[in-house]
Amino acid sequence: MSFEDFEMCSITERMMNKILLGIVNACILTLGISTSAHAAVVPISLTVTPDILGEDWEQIVTPSILNTYSIVPTVEHTVTIGLSDGTFDIFTFAPIPESQMAAPILYPQASFSNGGAMNSSLTTLHTGGLLIVFPQSTSPGPITLLDSQLDPYDPQLYLYTLDGVDYELPKGFFVPIPAAVWLFGSGLLGLIGVARRRANA
Repeated sequence: MSFEDFEMCSITERMMNKILLGIVNACILTLGISTSAHAAVVPISLTVTPDILGEDWEQIVTPSILNTYSIVPTVEHTVTIGLSDGTFDIFTFAPIPESQMAAPILYPQASFSNGGAMNSSLTTLHTGGLLIVFPQSTSPGPITLLDSQLDPYDPQLYLYTLDGVDYELPKGFFVPIPAAVWLFGSGLLGLIGVARRRANA
C-alpha cells in the first residue's frame, strides 16, 4: 500500500469515527440525555407492578370494643419510573388511612412513597374518583380496592414531579431508541471495520 493510500484510509477512518460519534450523541439526545453536565434528567418509562393496583389486598381485623379494620397488600404494589440517567425511582402504593374503626368502606386517598430517595413525587390523574373498598364482609380475607366507578383501581395516567418539573406519564410509558438509528450506527461500524482492515493490509 502506498503512502497516499494509507493516508486516505486514515482520513476515511477519522471521518467515520466523527460520524459515529455524532450518531451516538443523537441516540443520547433521543433518550433525553444531554452531554452537558447541567442537563436535566427526564423520565423515560413507567411500570406498574402488579398490573392492577386494586388487586392483591387483604382485610385485617383487630378485635376490640370497636374493631379496627386495616387494608394490607398481599404483594408489594409499586410504580417504577425509569430515568434517562439509568436510575429508577420506585414508589410504593398504599391507601390512606391504612386503618379505621369501622368496616372499611371509603379510603379517600391513595399515596405513593419513594422513602425520600429522590427529590420527586407521584400522584395519579385517575378519572375514576375516590378510592373505595367494599368488603365481602367484616371478616378478615382478600379484598379488592375499587374506584368510584366500582372498577378495580387501575390508574392509566400519573403525574410525576422531579426536581420541580411536572410530567404527565401514561401507564406503560416508554421512550424507545429508534430502530433506524441503531441500524444506521451498525452500518457505520461495519464501514469503519472495512477501513481499518484496508489500512492494515
